[in-house]
Amino acid sequence: MDTSDASPTPYDQVLYPAAVYPEAHPDRLATVGTLRGMHPAPLNGCRVLELGCGTGENLIALAFSFGKSEFVGLDSARSPVALGKASIEELRLTNIQLHPVDLCEASKERFGSFDYIIAHGLYSWVSPLTRERILALCHELMTPHGIAYVSYNAYPGNHLRDLARGIIRFHTMRCGSPPEKAQRARAILKFLAESRIVPNAYVTALRVEFERVVKQQDEVFLHDDLGKINQPFYFHEFISAAHRHNLQFLGEAGPDDLHAENFTSDTIAKLSELEKEEELICEQYKDFLIGRAFRRTLICRSEVPLVPASVPARASTLYASCDAEPVHRSETGDTMRIVSASERSRAGNESRVTRGFIPTCLFGVAVSGCF
Repeated sequence: MDTSDASPTPYDQVLYPAAVYPEAHPDRLATVGTLRGMHPAPLNGCRVLELGCGTGENLIALAFSFGKSEFVGLDSARSPVALGKASIEELRLTNIQLHPVDLCEASKERFGSFDYIIAHGLYSWVSPLTRERILALCHELMTPHGIAYVSYNAYPGNHLRDLARGIIRFHTMRCGSPPEKAQRARAILKFLAESRIVPNAYVTALRVEFERVVKQQDEVFLHDDLGKINQPFYFHEFISAAHRHNLQFLGEAGPDDLHAENFTSDTIAKLSELEKEEELICEQYKDFLIGRAFRRTLICRSEVPLVPASVPARASTLYASCDAEPVHRSETGDTMRIVSASERSRAGNESRVTRGFIPTCLFGVAVSGCF
């Protein structure tokens, strides 16, 4: 169904700020897939689909960089898509198309198959029916070694945000204009955050939320926090939903947020024991430990065999980059000393790196591949 005659959506009425999402770059998806034993499509010769593309800013940047690939964006909001089409025409890009389409009506017959599928900032903000359709499309439209990126609000971190969300939505239910709604929502959080002489746990939580939303653009605040739908999920809940559509967990698009230096030695020891458990269980307990509020999860077809994330053999096919310069290389070329380019003036900042070390250090961090 084309949405040309559909009623305006909230995203037609208040345009969401255009952005590029580095974590959703196909190169990053391909790198994670390669490390897990997949054979992702090369970037300059692939098809990429973005669900909920908005103005297409993210896809336009990719289309400009990879002229031999094809990019398709779908969104139910007509106004952002129209703006994106105007940008594409102005840039004279011929390898990208944006369509105002209800995601529930998208099909393989109409749009074909894709090597990479991106759904950023969408899953938690749509109806249960549309959420199921997003995962169904990931399976239906993906090539055999295709990879999908789905971001969503996560528990347990969002329990505190839910506390503030209930308050601000009640307080603004009779507001007229979007700017008034944003202003009044921040005002009630500020009032409650400063209400006690000695803050208790409740007030402290609201203060943290006020400090977060006061930095947001009104447009982001209105959609992300004040929108009608904002449904977070525990990691295991999302993965269970993915399994219903014959999809499996591949990894996370972002770096590991578990910074060991912030935890006690006993905690780190327990985590080491936990890593012996099933990967999905380990991931969920990590969220419990850090209070994760947002995930950028990568999924692929269930029938694709994956190798453990801790096996570094395939990393030798990739390139790694860092803010460093070689200061000495051995005659055999097997080892070299490097020093951080940003700190090379400091004494004692040199590190010894071997060929074997570079692949090992890639795990748990975001790296760039050779695709």
